Amino acid sequence: MDDGSDNAGGTASHGRIQASTLMPEGRRREILRERARLLARRPEPLREEMESESFIAVRIGPAGRYGVPYRCIEEIVVMPEVTPVPCTPPAFAGVVNYRGELLSVLNLKAFFHRDPEPPGRNIGIVVLRSGRGMAGLWVDEVLGNDTFEPGRLASFQAGPGHAGHHLILGVHAGHVCMLNVVAMLESPLLQVNEVLES
Repeated sequence: MDDGSDNAGGTASHGRIQASTLMPEGRRREILRERARLLARRPEPLREEMESESFIAVRIGPAGRYGVPYRCIEEIVVMPEVTPVPCTPPAFAGVVNYRGELLSVLNLKAFFHRDPEPPGRNIGIVVLRSGRGMAGLWVDEVLGNDTFEPGRLASFQAGPGHAGHHLILGVHAGHVCMLNVVAMLESPLLQVNEVLES
């Protein structure tokens, strides 16, 4: 009985094949290990798709929806009035007294060839900042905040005669035009080319 059991167990053990014996040796084994490591790695998303930015959505005009990245915003204020400045471009709404300094206020409607209207009283202004300085953006309404991924913005399709296409980074969620604040503050559309007669 005991001898039979030992023989049966011995036959079973001899019938097993260790997986390690099937592995190739030397350089081929290293190649297989490297392939296994590569397959085990999870693909990393692109950096631009992985990172998102916060922005505030604003309304400018009857239906214009625009986004301003938080990193370009100093604050949002309500000003009693904007003082117009003679001989300035249509996109230059005027100036306001902001913390003891004169702050230029931009009228984005003029950037996009809409009929610019003079600002009224108690208007909302988003104070913008960049390495080139500061300016205020006249807005009709602050709609809220959200996030966007720069790498997933849709292309902005400018209409005929559109002068402000370079001021748009792209379109978020199909209807929010993300503003390029740096390009806006450096735009030649804001350069004053006329000189007051003395």
